[in-house]
Amino acid sequence: MATPPAHPRTPKPKATAKPKAAPPPARPPQTPLYMGIDLGTSRSSVVASNGARHVIESYVGWPVDAIARRVVNQPFLIGREALDNRLMLDLHRPLEAGYIKEGSDKDIEAVQELLRHLLTLAGVEYANAARPRVHAVIGVPARAMAGQQQHLRNAVQGIVDQVLIVPEPFAVAYGLGALLHTMIIDIGAGTTDFCVLHGRYPTEEERETLSVAGGHDRRRTGQTGARALSGCAVFAPNGTRLERSREFCGRGRGARHRHRSNPWAPDASGYYRGDAARL
Repeated sequence: MATPPAHPRTPKPKATAKPKAAPPPARPPQTPLYMGIDLGTSRSSVVASNGARHVIESYVGWPVDAIARRVVNQPFLIGREALDNRLMLDLHRPLEAGYIKEGSDKDIEAVQELLRHLLTLAGVEYANAARPRVHAVIGVPARAMAGQQQHLRNAVQGIVDQVLIVPEPFAVAYGLGALLHTMIIDIGAGTTDFCVLHGRYPTEEERETLSVAGGHDRRRTGQTGARALSGCAVFAPNGTRLERSREFCGRGRGARHRHRSNPWAPDASGYYRGDAARL
């Protein structure tokens, strides 16, 4: 029996390579948005390179129950609005003595909401993918420990693109350009911080944090400043370290009266007490 002729195989059409999609046009590089942020015990502030400047109260509150959520009609309130509605809120002031309170996830969340709110006030749009990168400088107390600084870094992760943490008095001196022969004293609600500037980054011996602070009682402000001066190390104009700044403040009623009448008069050592304010 004859075999039927084999059917000729039809060649398969060669697969044609699909044209590659053109890459999206590269976005022009944007200038980062630089910010200075102060997370204070009582108030927090932000200043940005776009000219924005804002100060808010360091309070965040969440509605305590379903009725409060209906009245507030927001997931949380921040700043003055939170204070005005504090009776229906679980109110948090997440910063104590200049540091984030540890042991409470709600306080960490409150710090993050404060930061987002400050950045929103400064013009950062988180929903906009084309927003500029945010480079932030955040101030901390003068003697903040490494662990406390890392706690703050963890809290701001994902909110800003880059962060630099510096002592608050040094940030003030840098902004004023007063980096030589200057003492900066920062009396806040949680701490009193000061540092001495000698034209370089201050060492630990040249900066100090006191737990005695102004708080909400303005009558204590002058006393706090006096205690800050009486407890700090002071350097003479020739670079010699003096024992304590009490040499500039004196002791006893007569000394205090003499300093009030002429605070720039030289003392027995020949140095001017006014140098304590400049050193």
